[in-house]
Amino acid sequence: MEIKEKISYTASMRDVHDHLRISDDEDDNYLRRLIAVATQEAEANLGMSIAYTKNTFIIDDFMNDKIEIFEGNYKSVLSIQNDTSTNIDYKKVNVNGNKFIIELNSYVSSDPLTVIFYTGFNEDDENNEFYESSKQYILVRIADMYEPERSSYSFGNLKANNHIDNLLNGKKGYY
Repeated sequence: MEIKEKISYTASMRDVHDHLRISDDEDDNYLRRLIAVATQEAEANLGMSIAYTKNTFIIDDFMNDKIEIFEGNYKSVLSIQNDTSTNIDYKKVNVNGNKFIIELNSYVSSDPLTVIFYTGFNEDDENNEFYESSKQYILVRIADMYEPERSSYSFGNLKANNHIDNLLNGKKGYY
């Protein structure tokens, strides 16, 4: 079982206001929902977290000295606990595309084993090229949903322009 808690999004409310040229806060609740939806769409397209996310991964009947988690854009491990809530030590974390492997100090048998870790982008990534591309993708998608007449769609046939997809091209498995 996996529980995800979004801590922060790459596109802030200020970014959205600037992108849409909005000066008041009348639509902020709606815009927050659009930030979440556009971020989910980008994450689904990439198969990895973009929003800074606290993940709780619960593994039943665990018996191994390695934990393999298929989640992209790994940041850090907060804790690993066995069925008696004792912290489990680990040697290192190996990141490989959209998965990471935690090498434990010893063989562990636990039912369940709980791993809490962070994924996605945070303020430390603001100078990262992919952070900027994903943020721009999200802002364009928010504009598409907020004001379709000023969006990335062609006016003649209401077909989406391909330039938005180019913002994420080649990034699957990148982090």
